[in-house]
Amino acid sequence: QTPLLNLYQAKATDSALVRFQRSKRFQEGLETRFHEGPIAVSPDGKALYMTRSHPIRKQPSGLVQILRAEWQDGRWGEAIPVAFPGLETASVGYPAISHDGNTLYFAAKTDPIFGNWDLYQMPIGKEGGQPESLGPEVNTLGNETMPFILPDGTLYFSSDGLPGYGGMDLFRTVKIEGRWQRPVNLPRPLNSSFDD
Repeated sequence: QTPLLNLYQAKATDSALVRFQRSKRFQEGLETRFHEGPIAVSPDGKALYMTRSHPIRKQPSGLVQILRAEWQDGRWGEAIPVAFPGLETASVGYPAISHDGNTLYFAAKTDPIFGNWDLYQMPIGKEGGQPESLGPEVNTLGNETMPFILPDGTLYFSSDGLPGYGGMDLFRTVKIEGRWQRPVNLPRPLNSSFDD
């Protein structure tokens, strides 16, 4: 079978990051016959976190995993599954890394049949780091996925459980005094009645 999602890369040809060279396969050895992507690269360029799907029968830890690879000798090393204490049987995916490289943001689906995706964060590189839900201001009875965090701490994500234009909409939120604030729906044309 041909995978539906594979990893590709393209180099920018201008400083505004508007024009790119023709895309090419990311790296042989990181791809399998399953879905791969999206990915996140650490700010220092030494670690890559990627999403990979697995069939249910062969992967008891869930349909989707986040794996980590390290940059070694000019290429990415073997992708190893990331441990998420307390979420061992969950599907986990959609990694994003904070600007300081200390926090991994991701989505997890704890029930493979009836559950929905929620957003979590977890310290990177610290032993005993535990996944922590972003809480009820961000997570709903619907799905929250695709986190992306800016250097100023603004978190962008997609949700179909918060009021919006329909389908999955884009939202942003910030953390104030340790708590995520009520997400703000992004205006049109960034959002539409389709999945965004």
